[in-house]
Amino acid sequence: MNRLALVVFLVVATLGVAHAQSVERQLDVANHHLEESRFGEAERAYRGLLATHPALIEAHDGLATALERQGRRLEAMRWLLEVGQDLVRSGDPEAGVLFLERAVGLDPELASARAALGHAFLQTQHYRDAETQLLRAIELGETSPRARLFLAAALWELGAYDEAETVYGKLLDLAGPSATAAQRSLGALRVFRGDYAAAIPLLGAALGEDADSIQLRYDLARAFEGAKRTTEAIELYVTVIEGAPDFLQAHYRLARLYRLAGESGRAAQHFDRFTVLHAEHQANTRAGGRLTAQLNQGWSQYRRGDVAAAVATIERLLETEPERLDLRRLLDEWRLEVVNR
Repeated sequence: MNRLALVVFLVVATLGVAHAQSVERQLDVANHHLEESRFGEAERAYRGLLATHPALIEAHDGLATALERQGRRLEAMRWLLEVGQDLVRSGDPEAGVLFLERAVGLDPELASARAALGHAFLQTQHYRDAETQLLRAIELGETSPRARLFLAAALWELGAYDEAETVYGKLLDLAGPSATAAQRSLGALRVFRGDYAAAIPLLGAALGEDADSIQLRYDLARAFEGAKRTTEAIELYVTVIEGAPDFLQAHYRLARLYRLAGESGRAAQHFDRFTVLHAEHQANTRAGGRLTAQLNQGWSQYRRGDVAAAVATIERLLETEPERLDLRRLLDEWRLEVVNR
């Protein structure tokens, strides 16, 4: 590093430290106002911070408290609800839960706040809490199909399969993307439960609405395989691999079916490819590698507003992790956003 470059580096580093210290001082001032019950001044200080640092969670939290202490509970609740939902959408559901719990505490009868909290609990894998909040939201009048899709997903995770099927079943009567999402999820649940014959028409109908979905083709192939409709299963697995050459489980299942059909050459080809992909998967899993990078890439695309690209990224991730229910739910949710835009 030459002398000029070193000077520039030191100046930039010093400015960065000074800026961070300035933000910390401003936050300390706002917090001091709050502690001294100067709530109006605290509000102004927090808003000033958020004008230049909109992602500063401590300032959002302090502003909500300042509003509440001034008796402006409705404003505080709306602020907490908005920030909590933004945090969940941006990939930080743990922080979102904290804000949404406060929002529900300020207005326990607000169905949309309960539904948002239930969704956040689902994202953090607190399935019993998710079920409780989503059921209460529906009791309070929440009518959005998304809340019911989230409730069914929580019930599935809790092992309440019959109840999950009932919730999905009620959504089938709706038109549009919510019905397709319910067909997709109910079909996958029936494959999971071994009810292959009942899964086939659901997944076939969903595939009719989303013919390019690799994941749907794989799920339908699984249903055909389970129902002993081997020829149809093989044909679909082939199309899965044509669309996604590195789809790990599709290679494995296709190899098994070819071997059972006596086609040892084709079976060996797909077993060999599965072995290579599986070794790569294990290495990536141990290192945190590509799988984590792909998931982070999807969230980054989503945060930028490029939801279609985020959907494509998670679809590629599911080629390696097709049984990941959390990724399936995330994909269904983002697909609904693409359709509704």
